[in-house]
Amino acid sequence: MDLVHCVPRLPKAGETLRALSAAKHIGGKGANQAVAAARMGAAAEFFGAVGMDAHGDDALRGFEDNCVDASSVRRIEDVQTGTASIWVGKDGENAIVISSGANAHVTPSYVDDCLDKLAQADVLLLQFEVPHATIKHVLQVLPPGRPKIVLDPAPVAPLDGLNLSRLYCITPNEEELAQLSGARGPEEGARALQERGIGHVICTLGSQGAYALTPEGNSLRASAYKVDAKDTTASGDAFAAALAVACGMNGTDLGRALQTACAAGALAATRVGAWPSLPTRKEVERLLQAAGKE
Repeated sequence: MDLVHCVPRLPKAGETLRALSAAKHIGGKGANQAVAAARMGAAAEFFGAVGMDAHGDDALRGFEDNCVDASSVRRIEDVQTGTASIWVGKDGENAIVISSGANAHVTPSYVDDCLDKLAQADVLLLQFEVPHATIKHVLQVLPPGRPKIVLDPAPVAPLDGLNLSRLYCITPNEEELAQLSGARGPEEGARALQERGIGHVICTLGSQGAYALTPEGNSLRASAYKVDAKDTTASGDAFAAALAVACGMNGTDLGRALQTACAAGALAATRVGAWPSLPTRKEVERLLQAAGKE
C-alpha cells in the first residue's frame, strides 16, 4: 500500500514540511507491473503475499478490478501487508521508503507450490521486493527457455549467487546499473553485467530515454517523450511491464519494444499515484502515433 504525500520539494534531513496533499494507493513494484501488463493487453497473474488486514483486502479487490489473476496470492496471519511511504515533489521526483511486511513471506517453498503455473508463463517479471533467496530459487528451478525472465533489480541489491544466465533481460535505472556493475555510464555498465552472464541489459535513463545492449553486443537507444511530469512513482514499473509484454509477443523487435516501454513510462509520470497512473495500450499507441513512432 502506497501512502503518498505531495510536497513542495523533497525535505532535507531533519526538516519538517507541510504536505500539499495526501493519498493512499495500492502499489508495490510487482503489483504495479502486473496491473500495467494487464492494461497493456496481457493475461496477467500476480504471485506474492499480503497480510490479513484491510490493505490486503484492498489489494485483492484491486487485482480483481484490474483483470489480474490473484488466485495464487498467499495471505499471511499476524503480518501487515507491505507498505511504502512516498514523498512526491512538485517537479515529479520522489523519495520512497518501503516496509516489506508480507512480502518477506514470499519464500522458496511458496515458489515450489506455484512452480507449475510459473513455468506456463510466456514472461515472468521479478523484483527485489521479495527475499533474495526466493529470487535465487526461482532462477534455479524454472525450466530453461520458458518463461522469459525479466528482472527489475529494485530496490537495488547484489546479484551475487543468482543464476544470471537464466535471465532474458535486466532493467536497472542508471543509478542501479552503476551500483550493480561498478562502472560508469550505461554502455560500460551494461557490458560489465553481460560479462556476468546476463543476455539483454536495458537501462532506463529518465528524460534521456533508454539504452539497451543485446547479447550480440549491439547497442540500441530509445528517445524519451516530452510530457508534463507530475509523479514518477510507477514510471519504471510501467516501462518494465510494457517491455515484458512486448518480449512475450512474437515478431516484436527490441527497438520497437524499447520505444513502447518509454512511452508507457512517460505516460505514467503524468498522473499521481501508482495504479491510477498506469496507461492502457490504446493510450501508449496514441502517444507513439503522435510522436511519429507508430
